[in-house]
Amino acid sequence: MRFKRTSLWLKLAILAVCIFCVASLISIQTEINKRSQTVETLKSEIVIKNQNVLQLQEDIDILNTPEGARKLARERLGYVEDGEIVFYDNDN
Repeated sequence: MRFKRTSLWLKLAILAVCIFCVASLISIQTEINKRSQTVETLKSEIVIKNQNVLQLQEDIDILNTPEGARKLARERLGYVEDGEIVFYDNDN
Protein backbone atom coordinates (compact mmCIF):
# COMPACT_ATOMS: atom_id res chain seq x y z
CA MET A 1 0.00 0.00 0.00
CA ARG A 2 1.40 3.33 -1.02
CA PHE A 3 0.67 6.61 0.66
CA LYS A 4 0.21 9.68 -1.42
CA ARG A 5 2.31 12.59 -0.49
CA THR A 6 0.21 15.53 0.55
CA SER A 7 1.32 18.98 -0.30
CA LEU A 8 2.83 21.32 2.25
CA TRP A 9 -0.03 23.79 1.68
CA LEU A 10 -2.64 21.21 2.59
CA LYS A 11 -0.78 20.35 5.80
CA LEU A 12 -0.54 24.03 6.72
CA ALA A 13 -4.22 24.55 5.99
CA ILE A 14 -5.18 21.61 8.22
CA LEU A 15 -2.88 22.93 10.96
CA ALA A 16 -4.42 26.40 10.67
CA VAL A 17 -7.94 24.96 10.94
CA CYS A 18 -6.93 22.95 14.02
CA ILE A 19 -5.38 26.02 15.67
CA PHE A 20 -8.49 28.05 14.87
CA CYS A 21 -10.74 25.35 16.39
CA VAL A 22 -8.68 25.19 19.59
CA ALA A 23 -8.64 28.97 19.91
CA SER A 24 -12.41 29.08 19.37
CA LEU A 25 -12.99 26.41 22.02
CA ILE A 26 -10.88 28.32 24.54
CA SER A 27 -12.75 31.52 23.77
CA ILE A 28 -16.12 29.82 24.07
CA GLN A 29 -15.16 28.17 27.37
CA THR A 30 -14.09 31.54 28.78
CA GLU A 31 -17.43 33.04 27.73
CA ILE A 32 -19.30 30.12 29.31
CA ASN A 33 -17.46 30.67 32.60
CA LYS A 34 -18.32 34.38 32.59
CA ARG A 35 -21.97 33.64 31.86
CA SER A 36 -22.08 31.02 34.62
CA GLN A 37 -20.83 33.58 37.12
CA THR A 38 -23.45 36.04 35.90
CA VAL A 39 -26.16 33.40 36.30
CA GLU A 40 -25.05 32.68 39.88
CA THR A 41 -25.06 36.39 40.71
CA LEU A 42 -28.54 36.80 39.26
CA LYS A 43 -29.81 33.76 41.15
CA SER A 44 -28.62 35.25 44.44
CA GLU A 45 -30.28 38.57 43.53
CA ILE A 46 -33.52 36.71 42.81
CA VAL A 47 -33.39 35.07 46.25
CA ILE A 48 -32.87 38.47 47.90
CA LYS A 49 -35.70 40.05 45.89
CA ASN A 50 -38.04 37.18 46.78
CA GLN A 51 -37.23 37.68 50.46
CA ASN A 52 -38.01 41.39 50.08
CA VAL A 53 -41.32 40.55 48.40
CA LEU A 54 -42.24 38.18 51.23
CA GLN A 55 -41.39 40.84 53.82
CA LEU A 56 -43.49 43.42 52.00
CA GLN A 57 -46.36 40.93 51.76
CA GLU A 58 -46.16 40.39 55.52
CA ASP A 59 -46.22 44.15 56.06
CA ILE A 60 -49.31 44.43 53.86
CA ASP A 61 -51.00 41.60 55.74
CA ILE A 62 -50.25 43.34 59.05
CA LEU A 63 -51.73 46.62 57.76
CA ASN A 64 -54.97 44.80 56.95
CA THR A 65 -55.51 44.16 60.65
CA PRO A 66 -56.99 46.77 63.02
CA GLU A 67 -53.80 46.81 65.10
CA GLY A 68 -51.69 47.41 61.98
CA ALA A 69 -53.90 50.26 60.84
CA ARG A 70 -53.74 51.77 64.32
CA LYS A 71 -49.95 51.52 64.37
CA LEU A 72 -49.67 53.14 60.93
CA ALA A 73 -51.97 55.99 61.93
CA ARG A 74 -49.86 56.63 65.04
CA GLU A 75 -46.51 56.57 63.23
CA ARG A 76 -47.28 58.38 60.01
CA LEU A 77 -50.27 60.54 60.79
CA GLY A 78 -49.63 61.32 64.44
CA TYR A 79 -53.02 60.08 65.63
CA VAL A 80 -53.59 59.46 69.33
CA GLU A 81 -56.24 57.44 71.09
CA ASP A 82 -58.82 58.80 73.49
CA GLY A 83 -57.41 59.51 76.92
CA GLU A 84 -53.78 59.84 75.77
CA ILE A 85 -51.80 62.95 76.57
CA VAL A 86 -49.52 64.34 73.87
CA PHE A 87 -46.35 66.17 74.82
CA TYR A 88 -44.62 68.42 72.29
CA ASP A 89 -40.91 69.11 72.48
CA ASN A 90 -40.20 72.67 71.37
CA ASP A 91 -36.43 72.28 71.44
CA ASN A 92 -36.27 70.91 67.90
